[in-house]
This record gives sequence, C-alpha cells and structure tokens, in this order.
Amino acid sequence: MRVLLLLTIVLITFISTIHTAAMPYPNAAYSELNAKAKASIRKLADILDMEMMTRRLASPDNAYYHVYPQRVSFDDY
Repeated sequence: MRVLLLLTIVLITFISTIHTAAMPYPNAAYSELNAKAKASIRKLADILDMEMMTRRLASPDNAYYHVYPQRVSFDDY
C-alpha cells in the first residue's frame, strides 16, 4: 500500500515536471510586449508632464507649483 502511494506521488510529480518543462517561456514575445508597454507608459508620462506644466503656468495662485500640493484646485472640473 505504501509502495503504491509512493509510486503515485512520484508519477504525479514526474508528469507535472514534464508538463511544465514542455512549455518553453516565450522570451521574444514577452520582450516585445514589455517594450511596447514601456513606450506607452513613457508617452503617458510625457502627456501628464505637459498637462501639469500647463496647469502650473495657467494657475494664478500657483496651486500646481509644488510637487506635492497641499490642496487641489477643482476649478477645471
């Protein structure tokens, strides 16, 4: 009985190891996807930087001047 249980555990471990080893990690696909995601994030960061700079320049009371403003002006909303 113990031998059968041990053999079952060994076979399950072996089969699961073969199954995961048979699926190669597609480095090229993930690398391309990662590059596209980073480019999109950079574009979004540029857009947000321009938006914040525009708000800082347009704000009469320098509400957006500080990096971490203590209050947020909701006049635009």
